Amino acid sequence: MADRLRMSGISTGYDTAQLIEQLMAVERRPVLLMQQRQNAIKTRSDAWRDVGMRLSTLKSRAASLKSASVFNVKSAASSADKIVSASANSTATTGTYKVWVDRLATSTGAAGASELGRGLDMQEKLADAGFSITPTAGTFTINGVQIRIDADTVMSDGVDDASSNSVFGLINNSAAGVTASVVGNRMKLTANDGLSPVIVGSGGDTSNFLTAARLLGAASGTTITSQGSLGVAKTTVALTGARLGATIQSSVLGGVAEGETAGRLATALEGIETVTFTYQGAQYTTEALVAGDDMAAVAADLEAKMNAAAGLTDGTIRVRLSGLEEGANDRFVITDTATPKGSAENTITIGAGEGDSPAALKLGASDGATNKGMFKINGVAIEYDRTRDAVKDIINRINMSRADVSASYDSLNDKIVLTAKYTGEVAISTEDVGGSFLAAAGLPGAAQQYGVNALFRVEGLDGGGQLSSASNTVTGIIGNVTLTLKDVSEDPATITISQNVDSAYSEIKAFVDQYNSVMDLIATQTAYDKDKKIAGSLQGDGAARTIQQALRRLTMTAVDGLPQGPDSLLAIGISTGAAGQGDWKSAHLKIDDTKLRQLLAEDPDAVAKVFSDKDSGIAVKFESYLGELTRGVTGTLAQSQKIMTDQIKSVDRRIADVERRLDKRRERLIQQFTQMEKALSSMQQQQAWMNAQFSSMQM
Repeated sequence: MADRLRMSGISTGYDTAQLIEQLMAVERRPVLLMQQRQNAIKTRSDAWRDVGMRLSTLKSRAASLKSASVFNVKSAASSADKIVSASANSTATTGTYKVWVDRLATSTGAAGASELGRGLDMQEKLADAGFSITPTAGTFTINGVQIRIDADTVMSDGVDDASSNSVFGLINNSAAGVTASVVGNRMKLTANDGLSPVIVGSGGDTSNFLTAARLLGAASGTTITSQGSLGVAKTTVALTGARLGATIQSSVLGGVAEGETAGRLATALEGIETVTFTYQGAQYTTEALVAGDDMAAVAADLEAKMNAAAGLTDGTIRVRLSGLEEGANDRFVITDTATPKGSAENTITIGAGEGDSPAALKLGASDGATNKGMFKINGVAIEYDRTRDAVKDIINRINMSRADVSASYDSLNDKIVLTAKYTGEVAISTEDVGGSFLAAAGLPGAAQQYGVNALFRVEGLDGGGQLSSASNTVTGIIGNVTLTLKDVSEDPATITISQNVDSAYSEIKAFVDQYNSVMDLIATQTAYDKDKKIAGSLQGDGAARTIQQALRRLTMTAVDGLPQGPDSLLAIGISTGAAGQGDWKSAHLKIDDTKLRQLLAEDPDAVAKVFSDKDSGIAVKFESYLGELTRGVTGTLAQSQKIMTDQIKSVDRRIADVERRLDKRRERLIQQFTQMEKALSSMQQQQAWMNAQFSSMQM
């Protein structure tokens, strides 16, 4: 288009492009008027959106005041918070109590009865002997005598004489005057004369052997002993390569059959099914299993027939039920209790072929069975794979479970330690279901250090006698008050339960502040500045005035049906101000702090009823009215927004239609002016020819 007008006015001498734009500007005036109307609608829409957001917040503030508990918040203060702290709910009775703490509750702990790893491999090179810290070559000192070890030194070669490259041989045949030995996985150095103290270490030592042997820093005397275990488990490698003192037994963990009920198979056996399995390299098939759906009976029958098929002593292959979820979703767990020492392979597997095991038992890999072990702590099952999982993995799994214990590895004593997360005289239960991890850790049957119950006294309760609690968090002794016992003290802590006026006051003030915010916004949006001649976005909008007036009426409404006492906002100290001083134009609410706080302290229930009475409470009415305004897509404001959005879209369509017509009008004007230019140009050319002819005739 621009190209067509670039040479405009050549014939006429007029700027036809500018002339066309001026003509189009006149014809575009309706578009400008529509755009102005559209902008006005958008401005109103934005203003209503702001009002809606503030009304929604006011509704939330009102909703929070519908709960009577908001007005009955209790504070609990302790005179000795480091001894006893307290908290109270809204129904607690105000008062003062003296509490003595005689003993705190403690948790039960259990450590393995045996070390997790095996002892030192005495005839292996020191680097491979099983120390938690690998000994380095160099020298170490005993009683001022240097002992030199190298990369080939062992702990003992069985001879340990002067020619031996063993720690025992090097020490016992030196001038150090001591005899070295390992007893109970700890090294001992004993003075030969039974009188002289044994002194180890020197600033010139170049080997860390004394540290690796846990002798450095041990109490001096005629005999010194390692401060921890020497040969230990490897906690970061798979169990089958972790230097454990006991072999983790191979096991099969069956899948779960949908539809199982407590102790019953989903599909009963018919009495003709068999199980084909591989045991320590040889394949066997059982006789037909007992008919029925009793899982305990099937497990006992399967165990007997698997042992019989493999020619094993009863119980060598063990079959148990997992006992998950109080009997529901049980799984069969099969264990080879005679797993060869050091075996890294699964020594018992169930055939994977069709018909190798009944589908009802879920023992095949296709049915979800895996070569995993399982144990329980406090009834919570933990699964593991002995060929993949390390000790640290299993400890993490315990800590992430619902077993309610904390597990850790005591690297000094090479033991797994369980500590109950609960307190009191309650044992930690442990059970190997499949495999033998807990047994290898020495936990089943290990002596437990039982926790103790807390002992405390409360003045005026039970004659001031001693009370007991399994937890240091005590409830039910002082009504609706929770005590947290923190330390023992001969002196009492004074617990004071009082009305928390600040909490309720803050909730009421938040409501009043938001109400004032809404009224301010509506007042601003509906105002007209005569001096500046500027109107608010909602000036003249009847709906805004209606909402403003409705909110004012709600604040002045009395609550019907209340017994004698305050029945309105005014009665509890909330009004538009003192007589003659109120701001009726903005309808701002003001709080008489003294009056409201006094009522909250003396009669919080009366204040609560003003707001939360189910039939005519102020907060109830506010929430109901504001709910109608602000509800989703069906609320009054949402409907109004939809109408304005539709109006904006309608104007958009009308503008688009007019713009299309104007574009066509512009094209016609361009064509017309172009034709005119062409016609004038032709006429001018003819005139020039005629002039030329006349000129030649005159000559």
